[in-house]
Amino acid sequence: MVQKFFRCWMLAWVSAFGLLGIVRGGEPGDYTSTFKVDSLAVLGQAIAIEPRGALPGPEGDELRMLQDIRAGNLKKWNATDVALVEAGISAEDRPSYRDKLDEITAQANEVTKNATTPEKKAKKLAKFLHDGPMSAGYVTGQYNLKVLLDTGHYNCVSSALLFELIGRRLGLKVETVNIPRHIFCRLGNVDIEPTSGRVYPSSIRGERVEKKRKEKDDNSAVYGDKLFRETTSRSLMSEPSYDEGCDFEHDKKYDRAVISFLKAATIEPGNPLPAVELNKSVKNWFNQTLKDRQFGRAAAIAKLYRQMLKDTSQADELDKKLKAARKAA
Repeated sequence: MVQKFFRCWMLAWVSAFGLLGIVRGGEPGDYTSTFKVDSLAVLGQAIAIEPRGALPGPEGDELRMLQDIRAGNLKKWNATDVALVEAGISAEDRPSYRDKLDEITAQANEVTKNATTPEKKAKKLAKFLHDGPMSAGYVTGQYNLKVLLDTGHYNCVSSALLFELIGRRLGLKVETVNIPRHIFCRLGNVDIEPTSGRVYPSSIRGERVEKKRKEKDDNSAVYGDKLFRETTSRSLMSEPSYDEGCDFEHDKKYDRAVISFLKAATIEPGNPLPAVELNKSVKNWFNQTLKDRQFGRAAAIAKLYRQMLKDTSQADELDKKLKAARKAA
């Protein structure tokens, strides 16, 4: 791990998409700084590369939500609706899940009503959610809000989603913090870990984050050049699609990973996480297709990638690989 002595410490500062944490290098490029084509338009073109029906794309309310978000019509979708649609809950079932959230909100309001400051209310809320709606416990990779509401199982993403949804209903101005492999909430001068129900002074955040870091976080992880990155509610809403993409990427389903990362980038184009992984998945999709000697599809992927990129040098590499593979065939 890079020695602490060489780490450049500075106060978090405001960017167009949120607050950036203590830094040691450059910010990974987000979607809008890396790509020049609208993410939802790319999504449709990517689906068309595979045989008809092979890649499920957004439809119904999910598609309408993404279209409205892209168009800036955010007032059509409140945070609850976005979270429930992101969780894959159908329009028919959403009323019952809204009722569940309303019930949790009423209980949380009763538990926190005597709190004298927002920070004290946040502390009471964190304990209530952890010991109540999330009492079934932590499960690695369980980022889906529907599963949390059905079973009480959660991970950092789903627990942060629930804490922010309920917290904002109670009048708390909750936001989030990304670090490699983890996300938690923040409010005023405190950090909230919904996974444990604990609250910490934000002044010791750097110390807490350092304890979780691994050597690879300094070298290769997104946000690896900074201790943390403060993000917005909208960025948190994009996390389930991002995590879904990571699952597909891990399973080598690169075409489906591309779709998920594009959905995440549509919800929050300022979040670097989907853009970084989208770059990887497009290349892996191309390489996988080339390995299968599907030259026509590989050419279509390379063409789309070139159309997407602001800097086309990475697309040049794909074209070279395709030309060499065709020559060798």
